[in-house]
Amino acid sequence: QPERRFENIDPAVLERVLKVNIAAAFYSIQAAVPHMRAAGGGRIVVTSSISAKKTELIVGAAYVASKGGTGMLVRQAAHELAGDNILVNAISPGPMVTNIGGGRLHDAATQELVGRFTPLGRIGTPDDLVGAALFLASRASGFMTGGEIVIDGGTTLGPVAIPQPT
Repeated sequence: QPERRFENIDPAVLERVLKVNIAAAFYSIQAAVPHMRAAGGGRIVVTSSISAKKTELIVGAAYVASKGGTGMLVRQAAHELAGDNILVNAISPGPMVTNIGGGRLHDAATQELVGRFTPLGRIGTPDDLVGAALFLASRASGFMTGGEIVIDGGTTLGPVAIPQPT
């Protein structure tokens, strides 16, 4: 998509994406900290993306940079807040059927195409994120901070293997 090519990214788009993905997470964490300190601790779960760890030609530089920043924000907050028993972690989804990107992943043909490149053979849904988010919000994750749980159907493993003839 030409508008996502590095040299074509509108500065206003970059600023909006950075505000949505980094500033919003920053301000949310900042607002929660005094309440969690007063309560003796707590859990913060940030939604990041596999784009925090890998390049993504489809989503482009603005999104990837913002999610890379979100990933570092989670680690920094986790480090700073650990002494207050405030655990900060992230879930990092891969391709999901959401309204992100204008909801283009709601299209059945697009889902089928993306599914062909996903080792589990399908695109994810928000229901696929629930278990990890509940784990990170619960006592079961009591010795985890600054981490991320990747939920991507194996996308970050690489392309689907081509079956070899027998």
